[in-house]
Parts: sequence; structure tokens; C-alpha cells
Amino acid sequence: MDDGNVTQEHLKKQKIRGETALHEAVRHDSERIVELLLEEEMKLISNRGCSVDMCNCKDCAARMLAKKDNLVSTPNVSRETAHFLAAACGKWKILGVISD
Repeated sequence: MDDGNVTQEHLKKQKIRGETALHEAVRHDSERIVELLLEEEMKLISNRGCSVDMCNCKDCAARMLAKKDNLVSTPNVSRETAHFLAAACGKWKILGVISD
């Protein structure tokens, strides 16, 4: 974050047990933080690529990969995603936010 710009990689940064900020927000039942993290990631993903429909350029390919390899699908060392963690801990409101 040398230039002050947040990237998807920053959002997916993991602690020693593989926990991301999203894992921590789910664990602490911080619905608003979950929303903010997911909104920021969607902004970052939507800014990738070009404006041509059905394009196969390098930037558009990176955008498609970023959609698939997102914060919600990032597992910790126990292979738990934030989605799984929300369900396993009974965080139903947060599960709804993540699932949208």
C-alpha cells in the first residue's frame, strides 16, 4: 500500500493461521465490516478489464479470475472460508450478506 491504493491482494492478506479480515469480521459478528470489505472488493473487481463486451484481453481475463478467486472463497489453514465460518457459527445475518 505504498501509494495508498488498496488492492484485492491487500483485502485477502492472511494472518499466521490464514485468517483474512473477512474471517475476523465474521468471527466477531461485525456485519457492517463484512459489508464494507465485500463492497470494496466488488469495486476493485469491477474496475478491472476494459469496456468491450465479451472481450478476451489480459485485463478482462484477470477480472474474471478475480471474481472466482475472491475474498469469500479464501480459506484459512483449516480450509475454512468465511462463508463456512458464518454457517458453522450460526451467524445467519452475516451468512446472508456473504451469500448475496
